[in-house]
Amino acid sequence: MIPEEILDQIQDRTDIVEVISGYVPLKRAGRSYKGLCPFHHEKTPSFIVNPDKGIFHCFGCGVGGNVFSFLMKYENIDFPEAANLLAEKAGVTIPRPEHQESGRESFYAELFRINQKAADFFHATLLKNTVALAYLEQRGVTRQAMSTFQVGYAPSGWEGLLRVATSQGFQKKVLAASGLFIEKEDGRLLDRFRNRIMFPIRDIRNRVVGFGARTLSTDKNVPKYINSPETPIYTKGKVLYGLDLTKEDIRGADTVIVVEGYLDMITPFMNGIKTIVASLGTALTEDQVKLMGRFTRNAVLIFDSDKAGQLATIRGIEILWSTAPDVRVAMLPKGYDPDSFVRTYGADRMRELIADAKDFFDFLVQFAFEQYNPRQPAHLTKICDLILSAVAKVDNAILQNVYIKKLSSLVDVEEHALRQEIGKITAVQRKETQEGVSAGRRMNAENQTEKMLLSFVLSDARYLEETKKRIVLDDIRSAHTREVLECCYKAYECGEAISPQRLINRLSNDGARRLLTELASGEYVADDETVDRERVFLDCLAALERSSLERRMKGLQHDIKLAQVNHDEEGMERLLLEFQRAVKQLRHLK
Repeated sequence: MIPEEILDQIQDRTDIVEVISGYVPLKRAGRSYKGLCPFHHEKTPSFIVNPDKGIFHCFGCGVGGNVFSFLMKYENIDFPEAANLLAEKAGVTIPRPEHQESGRESFYAELFRINQKAADFFHATLLKNTVALAYLEQRGVTRQAMSTFQVGYAPSGWEGLLRVATSQGFQKKVLAASGLFIEKEDGRLLDRFRNRIMFPIRDIRNRVVGFGARTLSTDKNVPKYINSPETPIYTKGKVLYGLDLTKEDIRGADTVIVVEGYLDMITPFMNGIKTIVASLGTALTEDQVKLMGRFTRNAVLIFDSDKAGQLATIRGIEILWSTAPDVRVAMLPKGYDPDSFVRTYGADRMRELIADAKDFFDFLVQFAFEQYNPRQPAHLTKICDLILSAVAKVDNAILQNVYIKKLSSLVDVEEHALRQEIGKITAVQRKETQEGVSAGRRMNAENQTEKMLLSFVLSDARYLEETKKRIVLDDIRSAHTREVLECCYKAYECGEAISPQRLINRLSNDGARRLLTELASGEYVADDETVDRERVFLDCLAALERSSLERRMKGLQHDIKLAQVNHDEEGMERLLLEFQRAVKQLRHLK
């Protein structure tokens, strides 16, 4: 457990806007900042960051929290990892004796360590292997590139890495979970990678999370490339190869070049094209797009001509196009990939190719016309469906209008017909989004009153003091509201200020945390200067007191009937007196 005073120090020294803007482009909106939510797809910004209260909240998907919560969710890390990252940046030392390190934290640290040890072993082995070195040099990979990317070689034997890892004292559970070994039925471990050129895959924090491996075998039955399997620290589709080296150049140039393979990234990089990453042979995923979005929203994608025939690639680019203002596609001449193109024609020709890249819409039209015959009505429908499904995702009405006009001219279909079709697509998308969002936000009138009262409590200590006098926790029906209010009551009793960013760390339920950030983001009456807030606050108190009394009276009526049935005159008399007092209290409230 990290002491609460240490967490307070970290939060006090951390600018939540600065941290989140490293992941999400934010614009000032009054006293807060607004941007597109990184946790769900949206076209209209509903993601709010409030620096005064140290919280964020999305009014689209409902996610919210403080700076710890954001890092945990975005980076897929646990609380101690998030705290350590922020503590390091803030210059705060977290006292943690070795025996207090959590099992999970230690396990993950060991996985990162064994991957780095493997990268060191493979690289050292490469430098001693003339065959592997000759292959790389023949492919144009310089010694400098081998060092920069720590390219390595996995020897042919079954236990080369295993012996090294065992001598380093790694436990078997770490070895088995690392993805570096294959476990046989009898429990023995063997090296997964053998006689292969090794490319360490690093995350954005420069930690080795996995490997790509290219065989040197001439056996056609041996797969040319294999990657690490998914492990606790490596998920395919969540990493961009080379981003650890190029992220600052990408941020500075405000654009990224996306290629597919390891050498497709390495060769241009070593020839001076520094704003490049590789998607590791997959169609772009939402996680990769989010990762790029931390540094730029402008991209050029470079694919060889054979890839144009893959719809999965198109769908991957659509994900990027829906959020990025400028997505272009550069097609290489037939028979070339970025690696061979740069080695043949040089980096300057590659830069020219990038400068001449097509707008994604134009690329999509070209692709559609290559796949289908526009003279056939059935094919024409497919062309329009393919293009309109992408255009529907564009978050700019002017651009949508331009694309519809261009498509109308190209396919000789009237604009209104195309708008009708895109309207159908958009309606389906909107319905799916609204259903997902509204399902968790429907609340009855009483819950809304509880939320409004809680918003007052969070906004001003004097409201908390009056609420504590008149409302007991049992009066609150919503479990989430009750948990937040209970934390507020405890803070008040300890003489603490009500700080949303600190309360979040004390809440045990995600729903309660979301409620807290929603209310503390200033979207309720408590922050509205145009209404009589005192009157609204008192009305909320009275409404909840009435609801509590009405529930109590209903229970008393039930108990009175039971007393009658059991001929309990003394009990019935006591219950009637309580009922009469409740009636008087209710009249007073009304």
